[in-house]
Amino acid sequence: MKKIIWLGLFLCSLNLNAANTSAHDPGIINKQRIEYWLNKRADTQQTTNKPTVESYLANTAMLNPSQLKPVSTMKARLTAKQANKQLQYASAASPSSALNEVKVLAILIDFPDLKYDDNQLVDDDTDMYYENYTKEHYQQLLFNEGGFIGPNNETLSSVYDYYYDASGASLTFSGQVYGWVRADSNAKTYGERVGNTRDINVPALIQEAVEKATAQFDIDLTQYDLTDLDDIDGDGIINEPNGIIDHVMVFHSSIGEESGGGYLGVDAIWSHRYYVFDENSEPVSIAGSSVKLSGYTINPIDASIGVVAHEFGHDLGLADEYDLQSNTVGEPVSSWSIMSTGSWAGGPRGSQPVMFSAQALEYLQNRYQGNWVNQLNLTMEEVSSQPQQSLVYTSSLSQQQSQIKVTLAQQLEKFKTPVEGDFQFYSGTGNNLTHTLSQTVTLPEAATPLTLSFLAYYSIERDYDLVQVKVNQTPLAGNYTIETNPYYGDIGPYITGDSFLHADAQQPNGFLMHEFDLTQYAGQTITLSIEYITDTNTQYYGFVADDLKITNNNTVIWQNNAEQPSINLALNGFSRVSSYIYAKPAHYYIQLRAHRGVDAGLQAEQYSPGVLLWYSNSAFDNNNTTDHPGGGFNLVVDADQKPIYRGTSSTTLADTPIQVRDAAFSLYQQSAGLGDQDLAAISEFNDHFDYSFTQQAESGVVLTPQGFNFEIVSQHPESETAELLLSYDALQQITTTVNEATVSFNVAGLKLTPTDTFLWDFGDGQSSTELSPTHTYADYGTYSVTFTATSETTTQTQTKQITITKPLEIENLTYQLNGATLSAQAIVTGGEAPYNMSWFIDGEPVSQTENLDYQFSYSGDYTLALIVTDTQGISVSQQHALSVNAPLQLSTRHTANNLTVQFNSSPLGGSGNYTYSWDYGDSSPLGTTQNPSHNYQGAGSYMVKLVLTDSQTNEVISSELTVSVQEAQSESSSSGGAIGYLIALLVISGFYRRTSNKV
Repeated sequence: MKKIIWLGLFLCSLNLNAANTSAHDPGIINKQRIEYWLNKRADTQQTTNKPTVESYLANTAMLNPSQLKPVSTMKARLTAKQANKQLQYASAASPSSALNEVKVLAILIDFPDLKYDDNQLVDDDTDMYYENYTKEHYQQLLFNEGGFIGPNNETLSSVYDYYYDASGASLTFSGQVYGWVRADSNAKTYGERVGNTRDINVPALIQEAVEKATAQFDIDLTQYDLTDLDDIDGDGIINEPNGIIDHVMVFHSSIGEESGGGYLGVDAIWSHRYYVFDENSEPVSIAGSSVKLSGYTINPIDASIGVVAHEFGHDLGLADEYDLQSNTVGEPVSSWSIMSTGSWAGGPRGSQPVMFSAQALEYLQNRYQGNWVNQLNLTMEEVSSQPQQSLVYTSSLSQQQSQIKVTLAQQLEKFKTPVEGDFQFYSGTGNNLTHTLSQTVTLPEAATPLTLSFLAYYSIERDYDLVQVKVNQTPLAGNYTIETNPYYGDIGPYITGDSFLHADAQQPNGFLMHEFDLTQYAGQTITLSIEYITDTNTQYYGFVADDLKITNNNTVIWQNNAEQPSINLALNGFSRVSSYIYAKPAHYYIQLRAHRGVDAGLQAEQYSPGVLLWYSNSAFDNNNTTDHPGGGFNLVVDADQKPIYRGTSSTTLADTPIQVRDAAFSLYQQSAGLGDQDLAAISEFNDHFDYSFTQQAESGVVLTPQGFNFEIVSQHPESETAELLLSYDALQQITTTVNEATVSFNVAGLKLTPTDTFLWDFGDGQSSTELSPTHTYADYGTYSVTFTATSETTTQTQTKQITITKPLEIENLTYQLNGATLSAQAIVTGGEAPYNMSWFIDGEPVSQTENLDYQFSYSGDYTLALIVTDTQGISVSQQHALSVNAPLQLSTRHTANNLTVQFNSSPLGGSGNYTYSWDYGDSSPLGTTQNPSHNYQGAGSYMVKLVLTDSQTNEVISSELTVSVQEAQSESSSSGGAIGYLIALLVISGFYRRTSNKV
């Protein structure tokens, strides 16, 4: 049986450009080590032209000139005997038997110019430095229960330990290491970077490694062919051989290019997951064995378990969760998942990789069963009936509820308008699909032709994806079918490509009229079907059919034009739609993360524990937030939207891995670290809040508000358990965006389907049948707008009053400038009063009154601005340039203390730049400061004059004042005499009182 194990979404970003190309994995980049090796090589080569980390990492995005195609898999599906059976594939639901053990063939290979026992490494070159990289080291690192001895003689967890714990003790990671074997050519032959292509010929190295190890160590490859994970034969059994090695894991004798490449630099191999093909894009044969080679992972000599476990995650079918573009600030996943940069957690780096993301755990549980996660699935409607929920931490080995998945209410999106009538049949779109439309039809006896016809328009990946029209499972030839497939061979006639590219295509939508001869089935009851079949990757909108009918000499024998639902028509994946289809589904995942078990690495990464919320939008097939900020197939919602800055900077934002360190919701204050200055606890989520982090949009998530929220009711201090209160309040309403007289309408909170019809009454005699129309009103006023959605059984209505006002406008802004005195007034019309009036001079607020009165202190050029805001929050502004000539003014004053006088001056007007000249009237040197102090030599009156000069205009103004000063009186002649006089008076007064008392 010919078959390839194609495991999951990773295929969507692989590069097939003959069999000598591989796809590297940017998610395991170690920038610190890259910098180290750039410096070391520059020192060794004594060069000053050292590359930067950014230039080294240029073009690290996944290369994708053509995408990997599992031809054998599609062949098996298209030629399967049980054609009516829905087979299970790697992206489908769980198979019928659990996968509780994997067996890995691990091989060590070095190069003639870089031998494993002469690798030139020293202690500082890698966190995982050993004097000897023996087979036993890798056997322990991979498969030993209870860990292995680390480079500092510590005990570190093994890959076995990681997968055993991550799976809740349900998956055993086993296997055997063989090696070392030596490659035929030097390292550069396999790992060279040529232009934008890295690792030019790694598949050849993998084939060498397997063939050499098989021969040298007499390996029985059938011992490593135990599973049929794709179940292409349709028997529901995955624990059976399929003729291909299940898991090949190779270690080479250099530092990986993702960590600087060691002495090989850019010619080192970048750790990755990929495939080995023959000339027909099939698994390759291995000399001396009936078992073939296909998928592999490759790791460096100094691999930590993080890199190995990450790459093996691809073997299990998991997608990369990091931004695939090069030199990015990062996506909001980072160290929250091993399938992003969480593979590097721990010390030494990569020794404590963190747990899988919530979506990845769901996939692993569905795909392999076991105890990966205990997930509660809720729709939005079910949230209200089950609001109180509890969680145990994700890395717990218990079987209690550890995850909640909430499916957002389905949304509609615009599709193509039917060519005929109001409804049509649509195949849907996606990968690994087998969607059918079928009906049993009894044909009459007929001597003249019986013809099946329908109109169809479509966009289908040419020859890889296809449509077949069948009678009793036999494909029919038609006027636009192709006989032989270049990839799958003789599978029968099929339809593919783009209808609008055909010369016969008609408008709208580029449709074609398809016809098929049914005469040979006259007098029979047949099963008529249309099947849409897709491969593992690359999808377009699919196939649409309408007005299906069977005729005999222009007499209609059977017809279905989709205008009415039919109980006789079986739709398995196809659907009856109008001009709208369901948008791709979106989900929330809620999990509890603690510094426990597999997630102990979060503490090393300085990530705060708590309730972590993920937003999964299946409209995206990657997390490239560089290309689509705020959107991805699986992103973390950061609870704390306050920015974290880089280092001591207060302006340069840190990259996403630091921004999301505090993403978890919690009742407890966040743990300190990574420069985070705001550690306040955030315990509530509301989908109406903004989590898009507009300061750095690549780090945020754009949500669809639907009325979902939760709060943490209680939480274990170490986040081992948490109690949550979920709620959902679907606010049904019409929403509007108003731009002058043009209004964009939408509706929220209603449960709509693709077969609903819509009617908007805009209240001005105009209407629309669009779901989200835009309408321009001819007149200002208040209108009652009504939206009606009609299904085949119900009617839903929403009404809203809207007011269309004249656009807010500053019709006239006038001002009067009299010297330094400004008066300004404005006439404002439109908008919704009352208005907020804000006046500004050179950008500084000076008044919020209706009219402005302002006094300038100095001459110069100024800008007068007015911002008017109405009650709807709409603002308009106007500004004017002013040239102010403020007359020069001067006032003076003084304070005398005996012979010392303090002079003060208060100049105004002019340019504001002055020189001072004080003549004190006593022939002393002139004073030159604004407020001098002067000591006179004798008592008397003095005539003082200040001359003030404007330094820019040379304008002069002066002020005179008379100053009187006197000598200070001595204490003995004044104070002493007075005191003696007072004492005498007191004595006389006392004598008088005593004399009076005796009388």
